[in-house]
Amino acid sequence: SWLTWHFSPRDQVEFSYRRAKASQQFLAGGTTQDAFNISATKWLGKQLELDGHVQYERWKAPLYMGGQQSDTTTAVRITWYPPDRNR
Repeated sequence: SWLTWHFSPRDQVEFSYRRAKASQQFLAGGTTQDAFNISATKWLGKQLELDGHVQYERWKAPLYMGGQQSDTTTAVRITWYPPDRNR
């Protein structure tokens, strides 16, 4: 599931959640994975875009590693768009 909030046509924040499971009949012990995400896009003027993303994930895969595991990832991107000389 996800929810997107648009502050303007180009600026937004998105929250999302995903659950994935594999049956014990497919993998011994089965698996469960939950992922929580937040991402945002903000324009800083007409030519500069800032994007950010954070994901927290927790998972259980007894065949691979015992107990509940978790990880967090982040990313930031800055994009500059050169002016369009044809306008």
